[in-house]
Amino acid sequence: QVGVGETPPRHMHIHGSAAAQAMATRVAWVVVLLLSWLGAAMQLQPEAQLGFSGARACEKAPESTYVVVSVFAGRRNRMDIELVYLDRLLETCAVDEVHLWNHTFNKEDDAWLSTLRNRPGYTVLDVENFDDYQEAYKYYSRTGTNHTVRVNGVIVLGRFAPAWAGADEDNTIILKVDDDIAYIDVARFPCFIDYIRRTPEMFIVHANVVNNGVAAYYQAQQDPDMLREFPALSEYPDMLR
Repeated sequence: QVGVGETPPRHMHIHGSAAAQAMATRVAWVVVLLLSWLGAAMQLQPEAQLGFSGARACEKAPESTYVVVSVFAGRRNRMDIELVYLDRLLETCAVDEVHLWNHTFNKEDDAWLSTLRNRPGYTVLDVENFDDYQEAYKYYSRTGTNHTVRVNGVIVLGRFAPAWAGADEDNTIILKVDDDIAYIDVARFPCFIDYIRRTPEMFIVHANVVNNGVAAYYQAQQDPDMLREFPALSEYPDMLR
């Protein structure tokens, strides 16, 4: 859904059979849905193996890309794994900011999400209506100058302003990420960002997804063995059924 008078977003997110919320105007709003929690048994790497230190010392060149990960959060029983990877992306400077939109539905998750307010690189944004995902759209859009949002517990009037002075609408990429990601290929993540930056004509840029019918169809076109094992993937899925 796009607000009245708004420019349609350059990128939109479709998850399963449900149409996603439109999230941004010229600022690239890209989807990263790398693996759902249902695939949690696949390729999980504990924090000790990834060697996280929590330290950040990022210096950006003028031609750099400014990357913001925006998550509708936060189910703790889903996000514990995801945070390991987000921490790693922040530490390696592959991501500059992580925005956690508070869409929790119980006090326990809300209390847990609040503990992330002081986590380096993270910002928790509270919403008045937990079912209204237009809050994020307004915050990132050009018309968000008079929008009120609570950022890390402080009420702020205005729209998103990158922390890096060199960021603008052409070099900023905002990635919409679900809160139930179980694996992110942190080594190849910069290649994904680079592709998005180099192909501004693309309306939708979507990561390779496990546990999604549309992605499975395209994966099968590239893998004859997969197609032989699952012949139903020879036809594009009807997501409206």
